[in-house]
Amino acid sequence: CEAKGISLYHFTDEEILFKWDIVKSVLNVALGNISTKIPARKCTIKTVDNKTYELFCKENHLLGPGVASIRLGLFFKDSLVSVMSFSKSRYDKTYNWEMIRFCSKNDTIVMGAASKLFKHFCKSYNNRVISYSNRRYSQGNLYEKLGFTFLRYSPPSYVYTDGVSTYSRYQCQKHKLKKLLGKGFDEHSSEEDNMIRNGFMKVWDCGNKVYGIEEMSPLSVLDIC
Repeated sequence: CEAKGISLYHFTDEEILFKWDIVKSVLNVALGNISTKIPARKCTIKTVDNKTYELFCKENHLLGPGVASIRLGLFFKDSLVSVMSFSKSRYDKTYNWEMIRFCSKNDTIVMGAASKLFKHFCKSYNNRVISYSNRRYSQGNLYEKLGFTFLRYSPPSYVYTDGVSTYSRYQCQKHKLKKLLGKGFDEHSSEEDNMIRNGFMKVWDCGNKVYGIEEMSPLSVLDIC
């Protein structure tokens, strides 16, 4: 599909059933069906507390909140309209930081939000940053606009779900399953066998595009905005 210029979107039944507002917003943005547009230059940046950040991501990002030590919010008339978060790089230690989440309020385009928030981050921190673009619903265009370089494709990963709750592969590592499954855990069975026996399905994603950006000069930081 990418080779033919077609954007292919993958959504799970759980997302459609329980996160329809977010799914609809993603599709409306892709189709250009958004009437609410806010210029980022009219917004102010503030650090947001973890509770506010988690609630905003739950309401506006398909993956919900990710654990982040730096949480930046963009406010329009005192209303939070975009967030961008960072943590120390989890998987590739050649990078100082990882961009964890970026999202805007459903059915709203905040023009220049990503650039404004990322510029603010780069002014304050050593900005050798890595991030992962989920290929289920993203082509990575945002990262290219911010000056990131495509590094590689990561292979598909998976989650477990019972149709209501979803758990990442890291939450379901075998040494953690006794606490998660209680009496349903069998130490002689594999991770997958334990989860399936307890009513979970293994659901694969489409992998990620991995992007990185080297430390930028002040001039480069201004250029992306």
